[in-house]
Amino acid sequence: MYQYTGCGLDYIYLKNGYLEKEIPYGKGVSIHNLEGLHRAIALDVAENRPVLSPDEFRFLRKELEFTQASLGQLLGRDAQSVANWEKGSHEIPAMAANLLRAIYMERAQGNAHLEALINRINELDRETHERELTFTETGGDWRATA
Repeated sequence: MYQYTGCGLDYIYLKNGYLEKEIPYGKGVSIHNLEGLHRAIALDVAENRPVLSPDEFRFLRKELEFTQASLGQLLGRDAQSVANWEKGSHEIPAMAANLLRAIYMERAQGNAHLEALINRINELDRETHERELTFTETGGDWRATA
């Protein structure tokens, strides 16, 4: 069996579905249908873990492609709060864990409206970090300019 720690969870073992190869740097592993494996892990975490560990919380957040900042905004918290939960330095509020589970489950079940909302939140987060705002002062008034 292969211990798959690449997902950030140290308790995941694969019975099959992978190929080990010797590469110049040692042993390399190729996993078949990595996206499907991550979906299976996330579904199990969301449905069956009574309390999310910091690593499981991070795993679900990343599977939803949320940044710490975008998830924080969705939960009414800041990015530092999410970072502290994921580091284990602060307890993850049950509300935050349950909402993250619910969002993942809805997405996994094909909720198109939720999928569109998640994509838009992630898009806005990227735009916020990539966007430069330029302002021009004219006649004592400031205005955003292109």
